[in-house]
Amino acid sequence: MPAKRTKVIIDTNWWISIAISKMRNEIVNRVILNDAFELYASRELDIEVMDMINKPHLRKLFQLHHYFEFLYYYAGSTILFPVTSKVTVCRDPDDNFLLALAKDAGAHFLITGDKDLLCLQQFEQTRIVSLPEFFMLSIA
Repeated sequence: MPAKRTKVIIDTNWWISIAISKMRNEIVNRVILNDAFELYASRELDIEVMDMINKPHLRKLFQLHHYFEFLYYYAGSTILFPVTSKVTVCRDPDDNFLLALAKDAGAHFLITGDKDLLCLQQFEQTRIVSLPEFFMLSIA
């Protein structure tokens, strides 16, 4: 029987960081291409990521081939999950859609740099962590 995969959600800011970061390859190899993890997204997350990655001030930070590489990894590595829950626990209401996705997908981790989410530490079954913390936990 195959090993159970860890369900992970990466928030928009980390997806954008992956696109423009000099550490792109390390993050891609350690998380995105790692068979131990299933990456989940929702329609709302897709829209937010695509809106952000296409902002002119961000697009000029990376070469065109990195843009297409990012789109390939994002679309190819995420499982689009339909969200039906309504969640209202975050002090920033704009972040509640990530918690709803975490709840409905049964995510083990939500990777974020957002202080409004990080201060929660946990939401139902989902641990809310920074990317460096996730790296430490996933190799432990």
